[in-house]
Parts: sequence; structure tokens; C-alpha cells
Amino acid sequence: MRKTIITVFILMFVASASFTEELSRSEYERKLEYKRKKIEVVIQSHMVGRKSGYMDVDTTEFRYTTTTEGYSYGNSSTTGSRGETISFEKVSDWMIVKGGIRELSDLEFLEITDNTEKAEWVRMRVDDKRFWSNWGTGTFLVGLLTVIAGATVNPTNTSLISAGSLMTVGGFLINALLGSNPRHYIHPDFAQEEADRYNIRIKRSLSIPIEYE
Repeated sequence: MRKTIITVFILMFVASASFTEELSRSEYERKLEYKRKKIEVVIQSHMVGRKSGYMDVDTTEFRYTTTTEGYSYGNSSTTGSRGETISFEKVSDWMIVKGGIRELSDLEFLEITDNTEKAEWVRMRVDDKRFWSNWGTGTFLVGLLTVIAGATVNPTNTSLISAGSLMTVGGFLINALLGSNPRHYIHPDFAQEEADRYNIRIKRSLSIPIEYE
């Protein structure tokens, strides 16, 4: 009887230890999953160096008078030196990171956080920029080919070369002014607020304490 009781206690102890280990492992896995899904707004700062040149000029002039008539004699000399200075400026930017390793675009972030209306608005802006970028690039290339053709086939036809030059410049300006995407379409404070809400939802779905980071 005593052996049976001891055996039962041993089995209960082993089962309890196994259950505790499984529970701990499950919690660990949930925390790993949270870390993979966690979204952060990260501030990046870096130093940018700027060069500026300068030149120092030293002018020396000497005059003297030797006659009573007022004639003056003298000489002058000018020396100079060139150099450059480097100044550093701190530049800050922000980015949205998922799982600590992958940067998200504004559109990806809005889709993950279920901001469908704002995501659609950003998608339209991106499509508009892509349209103007393609249009500007096409105009630039056509203008460049026109200049080359005019200079090769008929160099005396300045009107063709001028038209190609205008198209080239116009295509470049369209691409630069209308086709370039901004770094972000959303504000960092909005991104931080939505990231916090998203992280809290993930914690609750994984049964992780809200204060866990």
C-alpha cells in the first residue's frame, strides 16, 4: 500500500513538473510570437558633414615721399591662402519597424493596423506619384532621343534640338516635382498611437500581460 501511495505521488510530481514546463514553454512561445509581430516607431539620427571653402587675403602697402615737390614712391604686396572647413549637422528621421528587423512602408503599416480608409488614401497618392514618375521619365527619354537624333541626322536643325532639350528638362522637372514620393504620408504621432493600439491587441490575443514589452 505504501509503495502504491509513493508511486502515485511520484507520478503526480512528474506530471505536475511536465505540465509546468509545458505551460512555461507555451508562454515563452507566445512572447516570441509577440516580438515577431510587435510594431515600433523608431527615431534615427545621424550626422551630416558639410564642406565650405574660404580664402584669407593679406594686403600690405608702403608709401613714402622723398622730394619737396610731393612725388611719392612705394610698393604693395598681396598674399592669400585657401582652405576649407567641415561642419556637422544632426539630422533626425523616423521609421516604422515590425519585429525589430523589417521596416514597414506607410501603406503596409496602415493595412496591418486595419486603417483601411487611410490606407486607400495613401494608395491613391502612391499611384498618382507613380503615374507622374512614369510620364516624366518617358518625356525625359523621348527628349533625350530627340536631341541625339537631331544632332546626329541634321545638326543644322536647331529647332529639333531645342524641342528635344525642352522635353528633356520638362521630363526631369515633372519627375522631380510631381513624381517623387515623400518619406512619409502619415505623422509620427499618429503612427505611434496606432502602433500602441495594435500591440495591445496582439498582447490580448496571445494572453500576454499588457505591460510586457
